[in-house]
Amino acid sequence: MTEQTIDKPMMASELIAALSNPKRNLGEFISHKYAHGMVQNLRVQLVQSKKFVIDDSLLYNLVQASMVKPEAFKKAIELAKPPFPNMFIEFNEKSLFRAYKKFYATQYPALIPFIDQRYLNTSEKTRKGYHVTSHDDTTEFTPWYLLTDKNDDGTRAGQLSHDKWFTSPKSVCVMNASDKELDFEKRVKKFKNNLDKLTPLYKYRYEQGHVNGTDMITIPGISFFGEDYFHYYSERFAKGIEQRSKDLALIMSPRGFIYGRHSLVGRGYNKSICHRVASQGDFASICSKLWYTNSYGMQWSVSEEFLKANKERDDKVERDGFNLAYQFFNGEIKFLIAALAMFNFDHIVYKKKTRGTTKLQHISRGQRIPFNEYSLMTIELPKPRGVQKYEREFTGHGSPKCEHWRCGHWRRYRDRFGNVTKRTWIKAKKVGNKAYGTKQTEYKLNKAQGE
Repeated sequence: MTEQTIDKPMMASELIAALSNPKRNLGEFISHKYAHGMVQNLRVQLVQSKKFVIDDSLLYNLVQASMVKPEAFKKAIELAKPPFPNMFIEFNEKSLFRAYKKFYATQYPALIPFIDQRYLNTSEKTRKGYHVTSHDDTTEFTPWYLLTDKNDDGTRAGQLSHDKWFTSPKSVCVMNASDKELDFEKRVKKFKNNLDKLTPLYKYRYEQGHVNGTDMITIPGISFFGEDYFHYYSERFAKGIEQRSKDLALIMSPRGFIYGRHSLVGRGYNKSICHRVASQGDFASICSKLWYTNSYGMQWSVSEEFLKANKERDDKVERDGFNLAYQFFNGEIKFLIAALAMFNFDHIVYKKKTRGTTKLQHISRGQRIPFNEYSLMTIELPKPRGVQKYEREFTGHGSPKCEHWRCGHWRRYRDRFGNVTKRTWIKAKKVGNKAYGTKQTEYKLNKAQGE
């Protein structure tokens, strides 16, 4: 591991500063007491979050990991528990699209259109990150964009009066559970036991027999996980997209095609090819592990009167929220799952002999970003074969340690032949002595040398 002092705020740090003036800095912000209260709570969360940067050199490896066979990905979902209960992950989205294009070009060129338009519409200056929180076996992902219209020379292009931060009104939840604990049939049963939570329109269509509830599992699963993945592993699924795209071009233009969108305006989704494929076998298992819920962004994207009226199940708000969330996530959940799963593998840590003592004062938008000691750790992933063991950063051994979080991890039990017989998840834990100060560590995920 190499450790170095960072010379500029990370995306989460800039967001913390931006939240001090939400009316100016947040896109689609409606000012009222509930909105401001949520912003203050979010600011505290982000200050306390562990920050991760995924280096461009690792992106292609993660793309490959995100496209493994469904049977293998089911296990990845189960293992992809966040090492910390409160995290912020950032990466260069343009570079991610570039990595997917490279993968598609060699493996399945027909999928390039899935990424091409998004690649062309994304600026190198656009920053993308995810706030990741976890509770028990559920991981929640909330996306963030920093949109700017600055030219390469720093001048303003004129479309925005100020850089704006945007988030989705919906978060995506991933249940890190095995099929024994949660499968497609169990999700369907749970849905039918909670019919009172349906929107009025969907409840009517369900009672009329137009839908059977299974589309509420497959549509989010396909849309957020990524339709490209389902095409990659199902020829039947792929054959149906051209006609569906043509039929819905006028409806969805210019926002783009969303799988299952026609279930909101027609009756045919439950009989479609995409539904039949996504509701069977390993595809069904993957879909059953995904859901969406209202994010903290919902608190400031609707009026105070709407919140007081408790109209969360309003048809239009629910539909618009889902459509907007799709634009934010756009199939990146599989990439995030792959990143967390790979992070939980054993990794090599090289301890720096001399710790830097300089404490930077970060200023953004006139606001000082609060922290004590800030450093950048480089973690090499994926690990090479033959793990070399070095003194780890947070072992608690040696000289007294300042207060810090010890990373959550999988503890593996092996038999005398070296085969893994049992896995136990060890939760993240705060250790060390606050009297020696506090430390927040930012993590940069890099591709291992020689990989």
